[in-house]
Amino acid sequence: MKVRSRYFCLVIVSLIIISAFTIKPDPVELLENSPLDSVIHPYLEEKLRLPPPPSLQSQFPKKRQIIYVMGGDEKSLQARFKKASLLFHAGIGEQIWVYIQPGITAFNQTLGRNFTNEEWARRQLALLNIAEKDIDFIDFEEGFWGTLSESRKVLEQAGQQGYAHIHVVTSTYHTRRVWLTFSCFSEKNNISFTVYAGDDVTYLRYLLKEYSKLLVYKYILLPLNGSSVTY
Repeated sequence: MKVRSRYFCLVIVSLIIISAFTIKPDPVELLENSPLDSVIHPYLEEKLRLPPPPSLQSQFPKKRQIIYVMGGDEKSLQARFKKASLLFHAGIGEQIWVYIQPGITAFNQTLGRNFTNEEWARRQLALLNIAEKDIDFIDFEEGFWGTLSESRKVLEQAGQQGYAHIHVVTSTYHTRRVWLTFSCFSEKNNISFTVYAGDDVTYLRYLLKEYSKLLVYKYILLPLNGSSVTY
């Protein structure tokens, strides 16, 4: 019965997403503007959101802990940076690591050009009283499955640098998939982790998209990578 329900969920969500690109008017937009949104939205949020960790404390000393901010767009990163800075100022983690993708952000009148993503991130963190020496940028080639490749690479780099625990910060709706993915690779790298949510808000279409990704990761992708976690 469980197997049937999994495939049923995958089929339904896939049909919704495909229809969003092929049917006019956009069915997801219609849902967002209908009373059904008040039912579907909280249901998906509950399925995607990981409960907050019971404690900020770790058994490892601060110098063996790192705070990692998952990659994302400017709006989501601002919420994640705020959460990461709160953790850092609470004495959690030796540094804040940020995954930076190539590209540019907002235009700066003083510079006469757009900020690079790295410059923009440094500026945002400086506004949260994070010094440059407390920031490091992680650069690696992102695979087709972004969260999968990002989790694997971060754990590998953290292990190589002698860290024992990672405090991962991501969007609220992304926390469960991040937890499942890090769980798949953390034991192999002998590193523990905790997942924290940035308090960002999202629309129903993004929750539907994330839910479809969660199902693919949980029932197909992660089992192919040796995971047996089903949280």
